[in-house]
Amino acid sequence: MIDPSWLGRLVSSSVVFQVEGDDLRHRICGETFLNRNGRFNPTGTTVGELARTRPVARLLLPLYQRVIRDGVPALIGLRYLTVKQNLRNCDLLVLPFGSREPGEATVGHVLTIYNFLPVSDATE
Repeated sequence: MIDPSWLGRLVSSSVVFQVEGDDLRHRICGETFLNRNGRFNPTGTTVGELARTRPVARLLLPLYQRVIRDGVPALIGLRYLTVKQNLRNCDLLVLPFGSREPGEATVGHVLTIYNFLPVSDATE
């Protein structure tokens, strides 16, 4: 069960992607996600586009693709640098949902909920 008081935290720490072939387009990025990533807002860009310049996107793209292909959730532990070079540790719960077209059994969207872990002052 999820305590309703946690829903705001979950939404704020979430990113919703729209599946576009083998790629994913950022559609909604929560406020906590933005704050923890130096206010970097990837809304409208694809993970593939970001993978050209961001190592974390190169790492995550094949993991997201597996979730889409297999239609099953994934839990990912991640340590990465933000665009402002701050170290982040987090766990991601990646959930497939929806279909691309009505009646299809394909994944149309991916919801990623970030659980940002505490960081020490030395990494800020």
